[in-house]
Amino acid sequence: MAMAPRLSRRRTGPPRWVAIAFALTILVLLADASMHARSQEPGLLMSSQAWVDRVLPDIAQSNAEGREIALASSGAVTGGVSAVVGDLSKVASAAGATYGVVRSYTASSQVAAASGLLQACLAARETGALEMASAASGLMKGDARPSAVQEMASAVADFQVGDSAYKLFLKALPALGVQMPPSQWVTQGLYQPSALSSFAQKLAAAAAAALPRTIVIDAITTDPAALSMQGTTQILSPAQSVSVTVVVGDVGQSSDKGVEVSASITPALGAPDQRASTTLDLSAGQAYAVGLSGFRLEPNIPTTLMVTARQTSLGPSTSRSITIEVPGPGFSGTTTSTSLAHATTTSSTSATTTPTTAVPPTSTSTTSGVATTPVGLSTTTSVGVRTSLAPTTTL
Repeated sequence: MAMAPRLSRRRTGPPRWVAIAFALTILVLLADASMHARSQEPGLLMSSQAWVDRVLPDIAQSNAEGREIALASSGAVTGGVSAVVGDLSKVASAAGATYGVVRSYTASSQVAAASGLLQACLAARETGALEMASAASGLMKGDARPSAVQEMASAVADFQVGDSAYKLFLKALPALGVQMPPSQWVTQGLYQPSALSSFAQKLAAAAAAALPRTIVIDAITTDPAALSMQGTTQILSPAQSVSVTVVVGDVGQSSDKGVEVSASITPALGAPDQRASTTLDLSAGQAYAVGLSGFRLEPNIPTTLMVTARQTSLGPSTSRSITIEVPGPGFSGTTTSTSLAHATTTSSTSATTTPTTAVPPTSTSTTSGVATTPVGLSTTTSVGVRTSLAPTTTL
C-alpha cells in the first residue's frame, strides 16, 4: 500500500536569523542612544560653565562702570566740569562695549534664558549711562535746561531696570557652583532727587565759571581833547592836568566782578610815572565808561598813556596805549600835524551802536594823590578822532 505523500509546510514569517539581527539592531540603537544621551550631559555642563567663566569678568567690569557713575554724580566736582563730563562719556562708551561683548557669546541651552536676561540688564545700563552723560554734557555747554535733572532721573530708572533684570538673571542661572557678584549700580541712598539736583547745579555753576570771559578796552579818550597829530602822537590842548575816560566792556557770556581799570602815564611831571585805578563790575555784553583824572604831563614831551583792565591781580588782562603830548612854552611840533577840528565820527569796533551807561565804580583807589572819578563821554577816541561816546559800541 503506497503511503500518502507528505504535505510540504511553508514558513509564514521571516527567517529566524533576520529576527535575531533585527533584535540586535534595536538593542544596539537603544544602547547607543542611551550612551549618547549620557555623553551629552557632561558636554552641556562644560559648555554652560565655560559661558559663565566668560561673562564673570564682564559682570565685574559692568559693576566698576556703575561705581564710576555713582561716584561722579554723588561726589564733589573736583576735577573740573570737563573732566567729570568726559568721565561719564567714557563710562557710557565702556558700558556699550561690555554689552556688545556679552551679546557675542554663544550660550548653551542650559543658560540661554540667563544669557538673555544678562543682556537685557547690560542694555538697560548702557542706555542709562548714555542719558546721564548726555544730561551732564548739556549742562557743561551752558544748556541749563530744567529737563537735565529729569534726564538724569530717567537714567537712574534705566539703572533700576538693569538691576531688576540682573536679579532675574541670578534666578535663571542653573547651579553651576559659581557665586555671582551682586549689582553695584543702584544701592541704598544713591541717586536721590535732591542729590541729582545738587549734581546738576554743580555742573551748571562749574560750566558758567568755565565760560570764556573777554574784557576789552573799547576806547580811550582824553580831556582836553586832541587838537592834532604829530606822527602817532596826539597833541592835546594846553592844560595843567589831563583826565582819561576808558570805555571797557565784557564781550563774554558771563559777568565779571571786581575788574580793575587802571591808567598810567610815563613820564609824569616831576616823577617817572603816575598811576590811577578804580574797580567795577561788568555785566555780560555791556560796556561802561570809567573816568580817571588828575594826570600831570611834562610839557613838550611825548608821554605814553597805558590803560589796563584786569579781573584779578592774577587773572588775564588786556591793555591798550596811546602817545599824548601837552604843548608848553616853545612848542614847535606842528609842521606835520593834522587838524582834528572837523574830523568825522568813528568807532573803535564795527559792532552795532547802543548807548553806553556810565556806572560809578564800586571802589576807588588813587596813586600819587590822583582821584578816580567818572567823567563825561564826549571827548576823543584813542586814535585822536573827535567822536561822541554816547551812543557807543555794544560788545
